[in-house]
Amino acid sequence: MVRAGSLKGFHPTCESLGLSPQIMLNSVGLPTDVLEDEDRLISYTAFLKLLNLSAEMSGRADFGVQLSQHQKLDMLGPIGFIMESSPNIATALKHLKTYFHVHNEGADLKLTTDGDRAEITFLVKSDIDVSTHQQLFLSCGIGVNILRIMCGPSWNPERILCATKKPADDLSLRRHFGCPIEYDQEVNAMVFSASILKKPISDANPQLHRILKEHLEQKIQSHSESLSHQVKNLICQLLFTDAVNIDKAAELLSTTRRRLQRQLKEEGHTFKELLDQVRFEQAKRYLQESQIPLTQLSDMLGYAEPSVFSRAFKRHTGTSPQEWREKCNTH
Repeated sequence: MVRAGSLKGFHPTCESLGLSPQIMLNSVGLPTDVLEDEDRLISYTAFLKLLNLSAEMSGRADFGVQLSQHQKLDMLGPIGFIMESSPNIATALKHLKTYFHVHNEGADLKLTTDGDRAEITFLVKSDIDVSTHQQLFLSCGIGVNILRIMCGPSWNPERILCATKKPADDLSLRRHFGCPIEYDQEVNAMVFSASILKKPISDANPQLHRILKEHLEQKIQSHSESLSHQVKNLICQLLFTDAVNIDKAAELLSTTRRRLQRQLKEEGHTFKELLDQVRFEQAKRYLQESQIPLTQLSDMLGYAEPSVFSRAFKRHTGTSPQEWREKCNTH
């Protein structure tokens, strides 16, 4: 599920592009009054389909970015407010990552730093089988908007990484982001100077910050997921690292390997089974949405060699990775 606030500005965006927002909403099974309550939860799949259909019907490959121009911190509800009241940008982004699933249960964020570079990675959960092109553009657009509010209107990221194919025309995307965009990448991410993380926020309010944190902690308690879903989400985050193993998952979940194995068994799963699920789900997404070479994709997913990946994929789907990609490109 995702908060209806994710569609803030949908009506004026559609109207500016010659679309009927009511027809678009009805086409994916969403009510026309969906934005009357921004905290209302709607289907994440329907949300993705709506973005994709709107891009197709308007002929605008940058529909997500167009929509993002209507969205700033307030579209995040209480998460946006706790970010505004944080002492600095590092704390604000930490809260965004920690509480993001209260806003959007279908995706996750990761903030990493390496020397003088910082990176916010956008991760779609592995069992989502709808194209996420427009969600990526929307999320990057919102991220840039938020950091321009905190750093000043002239701020730009250093580059945007997209695990998708390059659209026929990405001029409007490059103009909005103000930086190079690299396509067919392993991750969806925004790269920027880590120096801004220490920047204080002018509206910092310690008392309001404490109240909002208590409120969001209570929200988290009502958004509990099964252990197997938590493990799959961790695997998604660890998949392209050398640490995608049960020991690392147990460490991150503050438990032991044996206890994690036992608890997964009680839910009818094993770590290897969940790892294989994530691998195949991610493989299908990359084959559908990008032109990443099969040899590179095989290595990204942790297979010993491309032939092992191809055989495993064919056992799972009944077709080879190349045939799957060709089939996707004909639709």
